[in-house]
Amino acid sequence: MAEEIKAERSHDQHLLVPEEDTAASTRRSLAGNRARLASLDIFRGLTVAVRISFFSLYLSTCANFQLIKLLTKQLMILVDDAGGDWPMIGHAPWNGCNLADFVMPFFLFIVGVSIALSLKRISNKFEACKKVGFRTCKLLFWSLLLQGGFSHAPDELSYGVDVTMMRFCGILQRIALSYLVVALVEIFTKDSHEENLSTGRFSIFKSYYWHWIVGVSVLVIYLATLYGTYVPDWEFVVYDKDSILYGNSQSVTCGVRGKLNPPCNAVGYVDRQVLGINHMYHHPAWRRTKACTNDSPYEGAIRQDAPSWCHAPFEPEGVLSSISAILSTIIGVHFGHIIIHMKGHSARLKHWISTGLVLLTLGLTLHFTHLMPLNKQLYSFSYICVTSGAAALVFSSLYSLVDILEWKHMFLPLKWIGMNAMLVYVMGAEGILAAFFNGWYYRHPHNTLIDWIREHVFIRVWHSKRVGVLMPKSLDKVIVHEDIAQNLKKLVNEQDCPHLLFYGPSGSGKKTLIMALLKQIYGASAEKVKVENRAWKVDAGSRTIDLELTTLSSTNHVELTPSDAGFQDRYIVQEIIKEMAKNRPIDTKGKKGYKVLVLNEVDKLSREAQHSLRRTMEKYSSSCRLILCCNSSSKVTEAIKSRCLNVRINAPSQEEIVKVLEFVAKKESLQLPQGFAARIAEKSNRSLRRAILSLETCRVQNYPFTSNQVISPMDWEEYVAEIATDMMKEQSPKKLFQVRGKLYELLVNCIPPEVILKRLLHELLKKLDSELKLEVCHWAAYYEHRMRLGQKAIFHIEAFVAKFMSIYKNFLISTFG
Repeated sequence: MAEEIKAERSHDQHLLVPEEDTAASTRRSLAGNRARLASLDIFRGLTVAVRISFFSLYLSTCANFQLIKLLTKQLMILVDDAGGDWPMIGHAPWNGCNLADFVMPFFLFIVGVSIALSLKRISNKFEACKKVGFRTCKLLFWSLLLQGGFSHAPDELSYGVDVTMMRFCGILQRIALSYLVVALVEIFTKDSHEENLSTGRFSIFKSYYWHWIVGVSVLVIYLATLYGTYVPDWEFVVYDKDSILYGNSQSVTCGVRGKLNPPCNAVGYVDRQVLGINHMYHHPAWRRTKACTNDSPYEGAIRQDAPSWCHAPFEPEGVLSSISAILSTIIGVHFGHIIIHMKGHSARLKHWISTGLVLLTLGLTLHFTHLMPLNKQLYSFSYICVTSGAAALVFSSLYSLVDILEWKHMFLPLKWIGMNAMLVYVMGAEGILAAFFNGWYYRHPHNTLIDWIREHVFIRVWHSKRVGVLMPKSLDKVIVHEDIAQNLKKLVNEQDCPHLLFYGPSGSGKKTLIMALLKQIYGASAEKVKVENRAWKVDAGSRTIDLELTTLSSTNHVELTPSDAGFQDRYIVQEIIKEMAKNRPIDTKGKKGYKVLVLNEVDKLSREAQHSLRRTMEKYSSSCRLILCCNSSSKVTEAIKSRCLNVRINAPSQEEIVKVLEFVAKKESLQLPQGFAARIAEKSNRSLRRAILSLETCRVQNYPFTSNQVISPMDWEEYVAEIATDMMKEQSPKKLFQVRGKLYELLVNCIPPEVILKRLLHELLKKLDSELKLEVCHWAAYYEHRMRLGQKAIFHIEAFVAKFMSIYKNFLISTFG
């Protein structure tokens, strides 16, 4: 026993060196350097980086460091910046465990490892307690400063702190509590560690039995309170100014014991009793549950029929859950003890990996057998096991790479962050780093280092084919209609924007200008869009109408095509604008107190819908702006046009289309033969959309391009030309039936009926005698109008075909007999 104690004391001087490397250990000891565990610093740096999540820091550092740096910084973005858009990355709304939910337990695990290594060097208990007390006070000071409201980022200056509404708990407070409790246990049980050292597989557990007694006690207190506390009904006042219930008192019905659902769990009850409901977190993750929002699992407006608790506060770092979190730190201390008492790398890794796998298995078993769900908000025991097991495996991996294989250089930035964790955390929380990395630009605010790296590294190297990559990021980068873009920019710079009506032929660039305008107003958040099927229940007097429509939305705008709802389009217009007006965007930087609603194909709206749109846009003009898009303004009522700034978008010239095609080819690293872009532009009928699609089609068919490569027409256009030929060849009920089947096939493949009719007329006019053209055009216009008034497009297209056959057959009989 004495020899083991002596060996352990000797090893304490060179914690990171295996027993075999005695020469290096001796040199390090003679040098008097205290070795740091590099993998622990890197793990701490990775966790801090993930928590801060600076988009600007990510982009600026990715250009300089190796692949592992890129991956770690990618995590940094995903947790906070993208969590609202990618639900599997942000915090889980309630049960479950997403990427962001690993950050807090990783912090506590690292704190535990650090406690074991740092306090081992301090023999005097008074000095150790003084050091622990100072660090705890420092954590509490920064937590109060950062979360209490006393400090502000440069663009969020305000003065005065309402103590009655100040949040008491948070990340640093939880770390401080866990650190204090576990560090004191480590200090006052230190003497028993050496006296109880023994050989055997479980000797490390026996030597530190006091830690496990504390851990089991913490777990028993937590479980007894969680399942044994009676949760009565409770009330609260809604203080969220963006809520439609702001200032109202709400009640929640509970009267249960042992429930783990959002409104009636004991964790929330203890916090309401101890902290007071005003001092809790007012924007909990449970707002993304299906019960609270139609956008679940994304962030979205709270449903009007949502239960009252959706508007209530909840503290994810509360009292009872923080007591439970002490167990994560105790597990981390155990891993630190392994470093102290096990001298070989293989022995350490074997113990760490086996312990991590056991914890993972236990936690997942508890979750999937429904004994106890994974829940970060409640800090459940299954959540502790899974996250601690994951931390063990990550730490083991970093230890293997850094301390065994000595791959340290690629991790240097993370190591620096880990050694200066508090400094980086404070700078991140205060927006100092974000302001620094985003604050440098050349000649123009949108020509920053971040923009340059995004454009020349990520897009060019990765050749992303995602929708919108090639679209301009601002109005300054618009290639076609530059004069209109500059006028729109001046309009936006005046901090207010009227309702806008964009009209022009299809493929002229209307949507591109609209998206550039939104990015100019709201910045990068306008690009973070999601597609969803929205459902509305509209009270229409004596009946309730169920409506469903596909929308494209971000936090600041919603885009939809109300004409897809048919005759019920007016209800869609009313409901969506009312909903947007009641939920203004939270915008602390842009100072835009309104949302934008983009309505496509306004010229296809019914008259009732257009009149309803006029009334609604007047009523909610203070909180909602409309951007209307259509092909023809003649089908839009004068009442709407007079309330909008009309912006006519002309079809681009062939020279402009060639310029756009060359830009696209350069972005996608494509080589265009001489005159190839001009040939595509000539056949595009002055449509940018058609030209870009033709370029993509040619690339799929044959690349590299050849100078004489055939530019194929659209398949559906060839099909319409075939229909026109059939109509000219034979006029009979049998042929009419065959044509009807072909028209159905076009409609089934999502070719708009108006486009079919227009293209069919175009093909017929190329084959007709001049004396018939006027009459055929008249009947085409007549049936197009009838088609807009009806719902079954096939009836009206077929009627036009039958009318044409009648006219053409009479013409042939009168001419040739």
